[in-house]
Amino acid sequence: MGSSRSAINSSLTNTMLAQVLDCNTSHEIWNTLSSLFSACSFAHFMQTQFQLATLKKGSETISEYFHKATALSSTLSAACHPLSPSEFNVYLLAGLGSDYESIVTSITTRLELLSSAQFFSYLLNHESWLAHQTHSLLFASLVFANSTVTQPIPPSYNKGRGRGSRGRGPPTPHSNFFAPLHAQHTKFVINRVILPSPATTALTISPAQFDSMGTIEALESSELQEDHANANSTRRDASGQK
Repeated sequence: MGSSRSAINSSLTNTMLAQVLDCNTSHEIWNTLSSLFSACSFAHFMQTQFQLATLKKGSETISEYFHKATALSSTLSAACHPLSPSEFNVYLLAGLGSDYESIVTSITTRLELLSSAQFFSYLLNHESWLAHQTHSLLFASLVFANSTVTQPIPPSYNKGRGRGSRGRGPPTPHSNFFAPLHAQHTKFVINRVILPSPATTALTISPAQFDSMGTIEALESSELQEDHANANSTRRDASGQK
């Protein structure tokens, strides 16, 4: 009996040996150690189960989230508390975000039980679909933003284009105008320049033209030229009446 006790004591660390100093027999030592390890095992089991119950996917990928949950489930199995596939799936569903509400509803309303591998496959497919949707929305937003970029162009006075164009007063709405290009503007791709007139005319400017042109001259259409001529004629008539 004494030899058995000595053998047990020699295999213990100093910390554990302090727990069995009051034991008189090897049987008492064994029971004390069994109780200590059982308490530690139960505490570890509770801690692991709590970690699994509070596990959240967050910004992690499905693979990262699934592997963390699998590691915790394996720890529970090693502590003699294995989870069934349905229990494991419930823990996983509880940690998914709002982006996975549709698949949570789909899986929880199924009649047949999914294995962990099947459940993982469903989650991966849904993750791929979400990534595709996000990419499509981002691309559509960029296209829309690029198509609506306009360059504001201040009007300038006409130069050498008729009697009424020698700097007397502000220009008419149909006056020709120029838009200087500054260095900071070269990083933008301007698809359209909108003329500030009642009959708005869009001029298409390619990126190559944008880089090479020192200024952008908005050429008037034939309709704008006709309106400009009518405006000059009206001005001359008004001057004659005075």
